[in-house]
Amino acid sequence: KNIEKILKNAKNKQLCGPKTLTLRESEFELSGENEDTVYQYSAVQRTATDDKHYYVFVDEFSAVIVPFSAFENDAQKQELLQQNHRKYRR
Repeated sequence: KNIEKILKNAKNKQLCGPKTLTLRESEFELSGENEDTVYQYSAVQRTATDDKHYYVFVDEFSAVIVPFSAFENDAQKQELLQQNHRKYRR
C-alpha cells in the first residue's frame, strides 16, 4: 500500500503515472500523462517476467513494465506473453 501511495503522489507522472500500452504489427506505443512513446519491436533487447510483472527491455537500463494486474484474466495475459515472445524473439 505504501508503494501505491508513493506512485499516486509522484511528481514525475511520466515515470510513475498510469499508462496505456498499445500493440501494433511492428511497434508498440506507451502513452500516458506527458508521454507518447513508440518502440519498434526490433529495438527490444530482451523480455522477462516475475510473479507480478512483464518486463520489456528497450535498452540496457530501461524497461516497459506491465503489471499482471492490468489484465482482465489469465488467458489475456498468456495471449500477450505468447504473442510478444514471437515478435521479440531474436
